[in-house]
Amino acid sequence: MQNNICVSVIVPIYNQEKYLNKSIPSIINQSYSNLDIVLVNDGSTDSSIDIIKAYEAKDNRIRIIEKENGGLVDATLAGISAAKGDWVCFLDPDDLIGENFVKFFVDNISDECDFVSAGFYYENKGVLTPYNLMETRFYDREQLLLQRNNFLCEEGNPNISNRFFISRWNKFYRYSLVKKVSERFESCKGISLGEDTVFTYLALCFANGGKTIAEPNSYFYNIGSQNSMMKIGKMEVQQKKCVKAFEALKSFTEEFNTDVAQAYALYYLLTESIFGHLKNSDYKQYKACRAVLKNDKYYQISKKMITPKIKSGKKFVKYYIRKIVYSRPLYKILKGAYNFAKRVMKYIPFWIKNCSKKGIVSATRLLSFQIKRDTAFTDIEKYLPKIEEQVKPILLPFLKENSSLDNTSIENNVFVLWWDGFENAPEVVRKCFESVRKYHPDFNVIGIDKNNYQNYTDIDPKIIEDFKKDKISVQTFSDILRFNLLKNNGGVWIDSTIMFLSKFNLVEDLKDKSFTSLEFSTSRDFLKYDGNECSWSGFFIASRKNGLFVTAVDEIFKQYYLKYNIYPIYLFIDAVLMICKKYGLDDKVLDKTLRTSDSMFTLSLLLGKPYNNDIIELIKNTPQKLQWNCESFSKEGTFYGWVLSRE
Repeated sequence: MQNNICVSVIVPIYNQEKYLNKSIPSIINQSYSNLDIVLVNDGSTDSSIDIIKAYEAKDNRIRIIEKENGGLVDATLAGISAAKGDWVCFLDPDDLIGENFVKFFVDNISDECDFVSAGFYYENKGVLTPYNLMETRFYDREQLLLQRNNFLCEEGNPNISNRFFISRWNKFYRYSLVKKVSERFESCKGISLGEDTVFTYLALCFANGGKTIAEPNSYFYNIGSQNSMMKIGKMEVQQKKCVKAFEALKSFTEEFNTDVAQAYALYYLLTESIFGHLKNSDYKQYKACRAVLKNDKYYQISKKMITPKIKSGKKFVKYYIRKIVYSRPLYKILKGAYNFAKRVMKYIPFWIKNCSKKGIVSATRLLSFQIKRDTAFTDIEKYLPKIEEQVKPILLPFLKENSSLDNTSIENNVFVLWWDGFENAPEVVRKCFESVRKYHPDFNVIGIDKNNYQNYTDIDPKIIEDFKKDKISVQTFSDILRFNLLKNNGGVWIDSTIMFLSKFNLVEDLKDKSFTSLEFSTSRDFLKYDGNECSWSGFFIASRKNGLFVTAVDEIFKQYYLKYNIYPIYLFIDAVLMICKKYGLDDKVLDKTLRTSDSMFTLSLLLGKPYNNDIIELIKNTPQKLQWNCESFSKEGTFYGWVLSRE
C-alpha cells in the first residue's frame, strides 16, 4: 500500500444534521489514515455547522469550507478547489463508508490510472443490496473515449449502464483529473438533478486511463433518505431540472463529438424516475404526469430514440407483451389468480403430510395456522379494532398503576427457546446460541425447550393442554411463553436466531423502567394503528421480574383464551402490544424502548453474498436476526460460511 499518498475526502453538506454523526466518523475511522477531510458547509441552516465544528476540534485532518448556499455542484467545486490530496473521493453526507473504503482504492491504483470505479451497496433502512459493476478491467485513453457513447445507456440494456456507473461517489480520482473536470463543470452550477452523470462524462473525456472493479467497495448509498415521491404541483419544477441536465450534457456531447443519444437517455431516465415513483403511490397523479409528458418535446424525442435501442429484437417484443399483461387492472387479476394457485399448491402437500403424522383434525388445525401466517398483515389490520374491544376490559385494571422499581428486580437471565432442544437444532441456531454466551459471560443463559419450560413458567394448564392438542400454534405459544418467563424470572428473551457480533448490554435499559425492547429502523413501518407506530421487536424483549407490563400481557393471553378459546390472528402478540401502547400501559413504557437506526436483518439478507468484513464492522453493534433454514446458501466465501465458521 502506498502510505505516502494523501487522499482528499470531499463531503458537500447542506442541512444534514440527521446523518453527520454517522457519516463523518466513518471517514475518521478509515484504516488508511493519510487523509485530507474537506467538509463543505453549503450555507446550512440547521445544526450541521455545529456538528462538523465539533469534529474539526477533535481531528486535525478535518478542514471546513464555509460558503453561501449554492447547490451541490457549487459545493463540489468548492471542495475540489480546497483539496490538497494526490487523489480524491467523494462522500454524500447521508451515506457511509466502511473502514477500508479508501484503502481498497489506494491498493488498486496504478501509474496508468486516472480513476478507479467500483461496485457499492444500496442501503435502505439497514437492508444492504450489493451493486456490482460489469467487469474488472483496465481502459486506456482510446477505449475511454469510445465508452462516452454508451456510458449511461447501452444497447439492449434497459437500465443505467453498470460499466462505470454514473455517480461521483463510487470512484477514486487522481487530483489532476478532477481539476480538469472542475474547470468545465463550472458551467453546471445551475443543475440540481443528473449532475453526477455530467461529471462522469467529463471524467471520461479527460482521463488517460481508468480501471473498473466489479466487486463492491464499502460505499453504502442511503436510498432510504431520498425523496420517494414527487407531487404533481412540483411537476413543472422537476421538468425544468431535467431540461437543465439534458441541455448541459447535450452541449458537452456536441463539443466533444460524441453520441447525443446519451443526453436524451439522461433526460428519459430522469423523467421516468421522477414520475415513475407515483405509479404505486398515487395512480391518478401518475396518469396526470404521463399526460403532461405527451406534450414534452424532449421526452418524446428521447423516448423514440432510446426505447428502441434498449428494447431491441426479442426484448422489444417482450416489452410490449409485458406492457399489456402488466396493465393495472389485468395485472391485479392475474396476480390474484397466481397467488391463489400458489397457496393451493403449497397447502395441499402440507395438509397431507401432517395427516399422516397427526391425523386429519390436527392437520386441519395446523393448516389454519399456516393460512393465518400467510395472511398475517392483512388480518391484523382487519381485526385489530375488534381485538381492542375484546382486550380492553382485561387491560383496564392494569392501567390504574405503574411498576414499582423498588419492588421489581433486574435479573441477569437470558432465555432462548428451541423447542426440540439445542442439541438437535440446525447449525445456524447453535451458532447464534453460542454468540449469546460468548459475548455475555456474566449472564445466566438458559436454553428453553419442551422438556424444561415448565420449570420456569406457570402458564395456565388449559393453554398448555390445548397447545399439546394443536389448538394453539407453536408461534403463539412461543409468544405466551416469553412473557410468562419474564414475569416469573425477569431478564431478557432473545429469539433463537439472533446472532451477536459484539457485547450488547442486555439489561442496561431497565434501570429506569420495567420493560424494554429494541426498535429498529424498520420497526415503525411494521405496524401502525390509530395514530400509534410500532416501537418494539418481539425477537428481543427484556423485563424486570414481576414487572407490571409483562404481568398485564401474560394475563391478557390467559384471560383472552379462557374466554374465546382461540387466538384469532397470527400476529396476536403485536395486536396486544399496540393496544397496550395506545392506552399507555405502565407509564407509557412502549414509548421509551431502545432505538437504533440500524436494521436487524442486514446480515440475514446477505447470507448468500460474498463476505465483506467492512459490513460486519458496520453492523457489529446491532444484534442480527438470521434464519434457521438457510442450508441452500453456499458456504465458501459467503457471509453464511463466515457465520458457520465463527468460534
